[in-house]
Amino acid sequence: MKLNLNYKDMSVLSYIHRRKLPSAPGIYYVGNHDCPVMYIGLAHNLKKRHLNHHRQVQFNKIQNAVIYYRVLAEDVLTKISNLRAVLMRLEKQSISYYKPPLNYTPVLRAIYLQDRKGVILRFGQNES
Repeated sequence: MKLNLNYKDMSVLSYIHRRKLPSAPGIYYVGNHDCPVMYIGLAHNLKKRHLNHHRQVQFNKIQNAVIYYRVLAEDVLTKISNLRAVLMRLEKQSISYYKPPLNYTPVLRAIYLQDRKGVILRFGQNES
């Protein structure tokens, strides 16, 4: 199966509008104009994946972030017996080609600390 995974030929959506992603399986890249492919991932449901992504903290720090995505078409899905294996192979091939920096960094999580003045949000702690 050949699938064009060039970000220039993919659908694109501003990251702040991620709720408009389709509820379909596919592969996605997160980046911006200066570095279009900072992270590559796969999803059985693109929309659900980005409503609570484990790298949300990092994606929110990308200035003018966008999501490039390729939905697997219905006719392709009917020919695939193991969707997860196919998506993982596509993701691995894309990571090997683009070498996105966030795929090689630890996951960050937000740590909330409260002081007498209110809540302070601090980033940078590695996921344990």
